[in-house]
Amino acid sequence: MSDLILRYGVFPLLDLVTGCLRKYLLLNRLQWNENALQKWQDDRTRALVTHAYSTVPFYRAVYDSEQVSASHVKKTEDLSRLPIVSKGQMKNSFPDKTTSYAISKGRRRLAQTSGTGKMFEFYDDTSARGLVIASRILFESWMGLGLGDRTAMLTDMPDRRTILLGEVRVPVSRLSDDPWAAVRLIRSLRPCR
Repeated sequence: MSDLILRYGVFPLLDLVTGCLRKYLLLNRLQWNENALQKWQDDRTRALVTHAYSTVPFYRAVYDSEQVSASHVKKTEDLSRLPIVSKGQMKNSFPDKTTSYAISKGRRRLAQTSGTGKMFEFYDDTSARGLVIASRILFESWMGLGLGDRTAMLTDMPDRRTILLGEVRVPVSRLSDDPWAAVRLIRSLRPCR
């Protein structure tokens, strides 16, 4: 798969659309500089909490009811000052109160958690795809995987873009019917080098 990406230019196209290469280079650089990484995390945390308070009615109401201000969060360690919310509270408020009005409908993509039980729906911000892809490439590099090496993911969430990254998705639902069928499928796909 790596040869295909290089030969046909799939990764450069993916980078052009998502900006994942620039983000990967940033994350790769940050992983070796603890102070720079901490500053980046603190800056991102502060911006996220401010964004949530300013543009998401659910968080504004929760913070106000607990008399917590977004300004109380200056660093990642300050996240413990925020009130804990339950999945039930989030589900009951979705989508009207839990969706940021600063994110246009064109940037929203309906997504859901994986796992067992009732899945939790939320909106994914498509402008974050580059960072998600960059994080994944960095994570896989820690395991010795290269861009485009085939991997398998157990999930019921379809995603055509993952084929560009060499990922094959195996439906979790196959596990409940016949776990060995999933194992045979994974082996037949030869996800490893």
